[in-house]
Amino acid sequence: MRSSQSMSSMEPFLNSSLRKYKHLDITKSDVLDATNEFTGLIPKYEDYVFTDGSNFKLLQLVGTIPTTYNGIVYNIPIRVCLMDTHPYIAPMVYVTPSSNMQINPGRYVDQNGKVDLPYLKEWNYPTSDLFGMLQVLSIVFGEQPPMYARPTATNQTSPRVYSRPQPTNQSIPPVNARTQPSKLPPPPVNARTQPTKLPAPPRYPAERTQNPPAEGRRQAPPAPRSISDIEDQTTDSSTIDEEVDEIQKLQGLLRCKICKVRRVALAYLPCGHCVACEECGSKVHSCPKCPDNGVNTRGTIKILFAP
Repeated sequence: MRSSQSMSSMEPFLNSSLRKYKHLDITKSDVLDATNEFTGLIPKYEDYVFTDGSNFKLLQLVGTIPTTYNGIVYNIPIRVCLMDTHPYIAPMVYVTPSSNMQINPGRYVDQNGKVDLPYLKEWNYPTSDLFGMLQVLSIVFGEQPPMYARPTATNQTSPRVYSRPQPTNQSIPPVNARTQPSKLPPPPVNARTQPTKLPAPPRYPAERTQNPPAEGRRQAPPAPRSISDIEDQTTDSSTIDEEVDEIQKLQGLLRCKICKVRRVALAYLPCGHCVACEECGSKVHSCPKCPDNGVNTRGTIKILFAP
C-alpha cells in the first residue's frame, strides 16, 4: 500500500493529466484506489496510437501486477489505457513482455498482448472499477500465464569432418581381352511338355436367406405403427428452445460475477447475494451487487449444492 505522502504527490500530476477528461474527479479517485493497492503500477500521460493511425494522449497505468502460479508469485507487466470518458467506457489493457519474454496467446490474451476479459466486456460503472478489474486480472493470469520465457539458443555442435579415402597400393590384375566369359547354354525345351491349365476358381453357393418361408405360405406384412407411437417420438421444437434458454439462464446464475469463469461458492452477508466463487470472495471483501460498493458487507458464507 502506498504511503499518504506518495499519494499526495501523485494528485498534482493526475490533475494536470486529466484536464481534458470529462469526469476528472471520478477518474482520479478510481486511479488512486487502484494504485494504492497495486503499488507496482505508476500513472503516466503518454501517446496512444489507435488502429486507424490517429494519435492521442491518454492517462495510462504502467508497471506490474502480482499473480500466483503453482505457488510462486510472478510480476506480470501490463499497460492500462484510460479513455477520456472513463469510467463510463472500459479501459484497454495490454500485457507488455520484456525482451526475454514472449506472449502466450490464450483465452483472454491475443497474440498482440491485448487482454479481453468478460469483466471488460460487461463493464458498467459504478459496479465496475479499476481495482476490481486488476483483481480479476491477477486471478486469471494465475490460471493461465499470459507470457513465458523465450528459449535460449543452444550451442550447436560442429559437424564431423571425415578424411577422404586414400588409394591402396594393391595391384589390379590385368584384363585379358582374348578371354571372354562363356555364355551359359539356354535350358532345353521339351516340346512334349505343355503348360498345365490353372484350376477353375471354386464356386460358392448363393447366399441363402434366413428362415425361408415354407412352400405355399406367404409371410405376413409387418403391422403398421400407430399414430400415437409416432407422435411420442416427436418433440416440440419450441419446448427445446425454452429448455435451452432455461439452461443458459441457470449457467449464468451459477457463474461467478467477478471473474466470470468459475462457479459461485460464497454468499455475502447480510445481503445474501450469491455472486462470487471461493477465490474471488476471499479477495473481494465487499458485495459487488450492493449499492455503494457493498459498504455494509460483513463477511461471506460458503454455500454447498446438494446432489
